[in-house]
Amino acid sequence: ALQHETDHLDGLLYLDRLDKLTRREAMRLVREAPWF
Repeated sequence: ALQHETDHLDGLLYLDRLDKLTRREAMRLVREAPWF
């Protein structure tokens, strides 16, 4: 939790810590989500 909050202070999101391929897949899932 501390790392999560520290990342916010540095302007980072969890997705920023993922490798390129995993981040691409995660972003695709977010874009396809009904709440997006």
